[in-house]
Amino acid sequence: MQFAPPTLEHGLGMDQLGRDVLSRVVWGTRSSLFGAALSTFFAVGLGLMLGGAAGVLGGWVEWLLMRCVDVLLSFPGLLLALVAVAILGDGRWPASVAIGLSLTPMYARWIRAMMLSIRETLFVEAVYALGASRWRVLWHHLLPNSMGQIATMSTVVYARALTNGAALDFLGVTGSPSVPSWGRMISEGRAFLGIAPLIAVVPGVLLTISVISVMELGDFWRIRR
Repeated sequence: MQFAPPTLEHGLGMDQLGRDVLSRVVWGTRSSLFGAALSTFFAVGLGLMLGGAAGVLGGWVEWLLMRCVDVLLSFPGLLLALVAVAILGDGRWPASVAIGLSLTPMYARWIRAMMLSIRETLFVEAVYALGASRWRVLWHHLLPNSMGQIATMSTVVYARALTNGAALDFLGVTGSPSVPSWGRMISEGRAFLGIAPLIAVVPGVLLTISVISVMELGDFWRIRR
C-alpha cells in the first residue's frame, strides 16, 4: 500500500511503490557504509604510496608527484568523482573507486606533509647516518611513527566518502535504482516530504549521525594517541 503509515509490521511505513521503508533503510545502510569503506581503502592506499614516495624520495620525484596531485586538487572532489564514474561506468564498485580517486589527492598531501615533519627529527637523521636506505626508513620508522595520524586522517576521508557517495547516489549515477542507498532514498523521498517524510528524513538523519560519529572517533584517536 502506497504511503502507508508506520505500523508494528512496517516500522517506518511504506514508500511510493508500496515498499517497506525500514527494510530499504537497513539495506541502504549496508550499501552506503560498505561503499564508503571501499573508497577509503582505495584513497588511503594510493595516498600512502604517493605521499610516502614524495616525502621520502624528495627531489624531482616529489616535485612531479605533487604537481600531479595539485592538478587533481584544482578540480572539485565531486566533479572529479563524476568524471571518474563516466569513465569507469556506473555501479557501486566503480562509484566507490571513483570517490576514492577524488579523495586521494587530499590524502596524499597530508601524508607528504606528515612524512616531511617526521623526516626532520633527530632519530630519523640518526638512522640515515647508520646507512639505512630511504625505503627502509619509510617502512620501519616513518610509517610506524605516524600510524596514529594516519588513522585519524582516515576517519576524515571516510566521512568525506560517505557524503560524496550519498551525493552521487542522490544524482542517480551509481547503479540500479532498485538497489537502495541513503542518497538515493533521500532523492526519491524529497518529492513526498509532505506525505511521507520518513522516506527521506530517516536516511538523512542516519547519514548525519554516521558522519558525526566517524569524526568523533577520529578526535578520540587523536586525543588518545
